[in-house]
Amino acid sequence: MKNLLLISVKNRWLLTICCVLLYNIGMSQLNLTGPTTVEKGVSNTYIPSYNGNQYYSYSGTYSYTISGGYITSTGSSTFSGSVSSSVLFNCKQNITITSSSASIQFTCSLGSKTITITGYDAVDGKIVSPSSQNINYNTSPSQLTAPAATGGLSSNYTYQWYSSSDNISFSTISGATGLNCQPSALSASMYYKRLATESISGGSKFSSTAFVNVYPALTVAVSPSSQTISSGSSASQIVSTVSGGSGVYSYQWQQYNGSSWVNVATTANYSPGILTSTTSFRLNVTSNGNTVTSNTAVVTVQSAPVGSLSVTNTTLSGNGSYNTLNCAASGGNGTFSYTWYYSVNGGAYQVLSNTASSYTTPLITVTTSYYVVVTSNGSSSNSNIVSLDIPVAPTVSASSTLLCNGAIATLSATGSSGTIQWFNSGGGLTFNWSKLFNRSSRFLLCNCFFYVWKIGK
Repeated sequence: MKNLLLISVKNRWLLTICCVLLYNIGMSQLNLTGPTTVEKGVSNTYIPSYNGNQYYSYSGTYSYTISGGYITSTGSSTFSGSVSSSVLFNCKQNITITSSSASIQFTCSLGSKTITITGYDAVDGKIVSPSSQNINYNTSPSQLTAPAATGGLSSNYTYQWYSSSDNISFSTISGATGLNCQPSALSASMYYKRLATESISGGSKFSSTAFVNVYPALTVAVSPSSQTISSGSSASQIVSTVSGGSGVYSYQWQQYNGSSWVNVATTANYSPGILTSTTSFRLNVTSNGNTVTSNTAVVTVQSAPVGSLSVTNTTLSGNGSYNTLNCAASGGNGTFSYTWYYSVNGGAYQVLSNTASSYTTPLITVTTSYYVVVTSNGSSSNSNIVSLDIPVAPTVSASSTLLCNGAIATLSATGSSGTIQWFNSGGGLTFNWSKLFNRSSRFLLCNCFFYVWKIGK
């Protein structure tokens, strides 16, 4: 019984030893850690460990054998190396998988470990169309479109559109989460791109970048905006100033005819030419299909000045007269200057020093003619001519020069034209003359004397 017991005890000890050995054998494992589902073409790090310890002491050689991939640093599918007085962590390696089904085998003196890797295609964010476009200021670009993304581990994708003014700092566009994007109206150039994210792998990729070039606001102004000319003279050229748009312009000048605008020219600047009435002009400028209209340029046309010359007073003196002439001006811009001319006995006209609207002549004893050049706003015209003549005395006759008291005599003045003024005086040696008003005859109560005065031609 004792031996049996001893044997039994020994068997129990042997059994215990065997169990411990089996336990140690189960835990002593070489492993290789790293992602087992990876994006093709992306490098990942794989680290060996022993019994779960990456820093397990190790000295010796080691190797990698890759199927469906390569060592990132060398491009080779195999690698051999050695370490001395080191740890397994220093045997790590960066590996790039290129196949949907790949494997990595790590071998060292502690054993060998092979892991299986599943590779998937990278998410393709696709290309946005159109890649670039030009638009006018404050208008909307055409819709940006891109195909559905591909790659990853499924066909489930989410999208988010981004915009940037400098192609460096991008911001999300609120609500723009579809395949395509319709930007709003723009006043400045902008860049756009789309981010596609695959739901299972979490892989994401931006699309290509699309550029929307916004032309500056198109503006046009014409000058001078107003000018005043005399009727029948030419207006100054109207000049345009254009900016913005694409830099390529077409021009259309228009003239208002009182009821509608009529096309008149297609040049950048416009010369209206001779005008006889006030006229308005404007310019339409078109760039990249956008048309804007300038301010209105008004050419005010004033009527030519007119001068009417007349004698306003005549003072008789001996065989001549003093005369006051006045030039009544109208038209123009209301401001006038006067240049007087005179001629004696039909001779050449000479300039007087007088510049006023009226003029008093010296004693006129010979035929003298006058006219005035009236100027306003650069336009001039001549007045009528006034000639001052020395009257020819008329011949006076009476139907009878000897009459009974109360009888009637008819007096006549002949041999001259113009205005006749009659005068009379009672008897006696002193003649006290007085005017007679439009009488060719009268009752005579006493001895009377008569004479006539001719005024004008």
